Amino acid sequence: MALLALACAAPAVAAPKDFNHGKLAETAKTKFIVPGYQKFGAALGDLSAALSKLCAGPAKPALISTREAYRKVIAAWGTVEIINFGPVAEDNRFDRIFYWPDRKGRGRRQVLRLLKKRDPSALSAKSLSKKSVAVQGLTALEIILSGKTSEPLVAASDKGYSCQYARAIVENISAINIAVIEEWTSADSFAKLWSNPSPSNPVYISGTETTLELVKALDVGIENVRDKRIAPILGVGPKRRTSRPVLWRSKSSMTLIHANIAALHNLFFQAGISDAFIGSQQDETVAAKKYITSVKKEFDMPLEIAAELLGHTDPFRVREVEVEIVNQLLAAGFHLKEVRVNNIPEIKRAAGLVVGFNASDGD
Repeated sequence: MALLALACAAPAVAAPKDFNHGKLAETAKTKFIVPGYQKFGAALGDLSAALSKLCAGPAKPALISTREAYRKVIAAWGTVEIINFGPVAEDNRFDRIFYWPDRKGRGRRQVLRLLKKRDPSALSAKSLSKKSVAVQGLTALEIILSGKTSEPLVAASDKGYSCQYARAIVENISAINIAVIEEWTSADSFAKLWSNPSPSNPVYISGTETTLELVKALDVGIENVRDKRIAPILGVGPKRRTSRPVLWRSKSSMTLIHANIAALHNLFFQAGISDAFIGSQQDETVAAKKYITSVKKEFDMPLEIAAELLGHTDPFRVREVEVEIVNQLLAAGFHLKEVRVNNIPEIKRAAGLVVGFNASDGD
């Protein structure tokens, strides 16, 4: 169900002054961004509790529970991963939380080196935070919890290095997340810059710039999940070869992909973008609502497909994906492309943004 015709039939675009940038910025912050980081923090708390039990009494059931808590953290991270601006972009916070892609396995080798040498400086969040971004975050934790590297976690003879390192990782990420939330909510930090664009604001001169951040997050987020998460699994794209999906070791690939798509869906329909678009079309409110409803139908398709694939224990076998799953992923990618190509330009025009900007190239 392509949206080309729908895009052409979209309501006439009102002048940019009718687009409520301030309301969109506030709605996105209070209904999407801050709650997302808070949900992530809660999931990290549950993972920390699971690790405490595992470290206190190494056993297979405790490891299984910890892995499940890890997947819930990944799902929570996927809801805020698309917000790649603001406090999380400072001090390498984003990469310290989630180092990916790990080109040529450099990060993995660094983690394995720490485990082999039993480096004591990796056992406290404070000292760990000063190390390479590759050994601090969720991808490093995946290595510890998966495969042969997880064996020490349930070995009675082990002195607990792996478990203490894992706990330090979670504590480190939690500290980063707390700092991010503080800056999004404190009246004297980033929140003030976000909510008060002006010529004297060093980050956002006008409301169109906060809207630009959100639309870029939507645009780049769709591009990333389609071209960098789904396409490599299928062997489509410039390189024309298959590659292992993100988080394949922990079988969390679809967990993250689904969370990313759900987050993009929420950013469009719950964080205020669709409402701001409708509000900007004051002379054709009914037509604007019909248009957004049509966009939602298209956007619902990849979300439904991702939710269905989420039910598979491990839909991605290394170098081999079932034909049925391939077709579902291709369909999801198609619908994501339709949303991005045919509808984001309409949002840009209504918001008074530069229609031709390539979000991947920055501002």
